[in-house]
Amino acid sequence: MAEPSTPITRIASQWVPGVWIGAVRRAFGPVAEMVEHSDVVESHPPHSLLALWRPLKPGQVILRRWPSVVSIVAGDTHAAVNRIFEQIPPRAMLWLLKDNVDWALMAEIVMLSETGLERFHYVELQRFIDAQRVETLAAISSGYASEEGGHRRFVKTVPDPLED
Repeated sequence: MAEPSTPITRIASQWVPGVWIGAVRRAFGPVAEMVEHSDVVESHPPHSLLALWRPLKPGQVILRRWPSVVSIVAGDTHAAVNRIFEQIPPRAMLWLLKDNVDWALMAEIVMLSETGLERFHYVELQRFIDAQRVETLAAISSGYASEEGGHRRFVKTVPDPLED
């Protein structure tokens, strides 16, 4: 019986039919926080987000917005890739996306669905989401701001928060 593939040999250099699609991104950290009602400072390691999509179906030309798996992992992006390999079949290939992932959405999914999160997770994930939204608005402003394209009316327009 052959030895199972090591993860590095199972990472595809480009998309091919049948490949699982993953993405990883550092969300925060390391961070330190004061423990309530004490002088104790707790340290937390960096945390990375991971997202995993099943292989695209024949005729499916666009990646679904909603991944099959979204999670947060204590550690660097290498730890997140290792976690992805735990989620896919033993000999399956993985292609890692480099961009075009809605990381704010991934962080929101984690905040709403992941069990065992602590206060610092919520605080840091919300900071991450806020930073992602600022990045998105900057990209919209630079990418859709041409006068000749008629997109000028959208530049720097952010609706006021809805009031109760």
